[in-house]
Amino acid sequence: MLVWLGAWDWDGPAKLQAALALEQQGDSAAALEALDRLAVREKGWEMPHLEAARLRLKLGSGLEEAERLLTHALAVAPTNPRAHYLKGLLEAERGNTAAAIQALEQAVQLREDFPDARYRLASLCADSGDWLRAEHHFRVLSSHRPDWLPVRLGLARALEMQGRLEDAEVELRRLLREQPENTVARRRLADLYERTGRPALAERVLQGHAAPGRRMRQLRPSSR
Repeated sequence: MLVWLGAWDWDGPAKLQAALALEQQGDSAAALEALDRLAVREKGWEMPHLEAARLRLKLGSGLEEAERLLTHALAVAPTNPRAHYLKGLLEAERGNTAAAIQALEQAVQLREDFPDARYRLASLCADSGDWLRAEHHFRVLSSHRPDWLPVRLGLARALEMQGRLEDAEVELRRLLREQPENTVARRRLADLYERTGRPALAERVLQGHAAPGRRMRQLRPSSR
């Protein structure tokens, strides 16, 4: 009975929320101090370790301590997708792209609907030239977040960089039909037409005309 009552008296979540409230109020130093104290006290609970590591990453300092906190969190909760996500951010901050991709892959395997992790993963794959894997993650994410412009543009770029110019054109046309007032999407489609030797179509798109409704049969290879 005493153990049961003690569980109800546990103030860990309340202290965590209080620390996060300090961050929201703009006092990151006090928030970090409170999170560190809670992490020392709650060694078997991963959340204060994750939040303390996240805040260090946000502030761009204390990466070694952030790594220690994340290592502890992963030992306590190895299936927590957010722990792997933050590990990926840490590795990316250090320039360890392969390790970052591996950690982010683990995050999205544990939680398929994890948009921040999947977007960062897709972007890192693109930055490393793995366009096929970038396409996969951009496509999965676009099915969940079709309104997220960077995702749709990332997918089109991944297709183009694989030499699949017609597929890239189709994706950009679809995006522009869905978001006809989007000047970025309009510019990207016009750029594609210019790169593939169709300046008249590029001009029509820039003038605000609807994107062509049919796929062009022949496209010149991209000069990039």
